[in-house]
Amino acid sequence: MGQTDRGSRSFKYHRPRVGDVRAMGHDVDARFARPRVCVLGPVRIASENGDRLIRGYSARLLVDLIAASRPRTIEQLVECLWGDRPPQTYRAALHVHLGKLRGMLAEIDAGVTIRRDGERYLLDLGGAELDVRIAADVVTSAREQL
Repeated sequence: MGQTDRGSRSFKYHRPRVGDVRAMGHDVDARFARPRVCVLGPVRIASENGDRLIRGYSARLLVDLIAASRPRTIEQLVECLWGDRPPQTYRAALHVHLGKLRGMLAEIDAGVTIRRDGERYLLDLGGAELDVRIAADVVTSAREQL
């Protein structure tokens, strides 16, 4: 891109290359080579076995479990999916959606699982990366370089 005026200073846009990011102390190639859960953009699981888009209620559950980063109760997951208007058979419906999400996670074989701890559910990333964390680490490193 060309030059852009920002107040009294102008700058030339430079799209960082992977080598630039590596110089900041992050080996982005290695982190992106591992399985990862992607929530920046369409929700998906990426691994050497391919990408799997996660949509609908399954995507809502996955994002909620990531955002919570701790075990979630059935009531919390129901609130995530249906707000204050759950279906009459909400418990059965929730288990159907959890089953679908577990099946998708198993199909892509990225090591990401949903564990049950009594009446609570927790996302276990296994060795997978989370794209939000990669992005945050790169931004933090870039700020330190300024």
